[in-house]
Amino acid sequence: MNIKSLAGYSIILITTVVFIGCSVSVAADCKGLEQGKCEDSSSCTWVNSYTTQSGKTVSAYCRKKGGKSNTSTAGKTSTDKS
Repeated sequence: MNIKSLAGYSIILITTVVFIGCSVSVAADCKGLEQGKCEDSSSCTWVNSYTTQSGKTVSAYCRKKGGKSNTSTAGKTSTDKS
């Protein structure tokens, strides 16, 4: 492997690590927040506690807000052409 190839791979690796680190840090910013702080954050959302179908109770928690989908089909029926 020559020096130019090694440098190219290094740049790709560093760029990938930076982008992954940025997205993980937003999720980490929400994790463990109290309800009030979570609701005050524009990047987080509060999930109330719930019981799964198997009967397990999941405690309330704060999580990163989901992104908007460009392929949303909510409210469309199979006969819609749009």
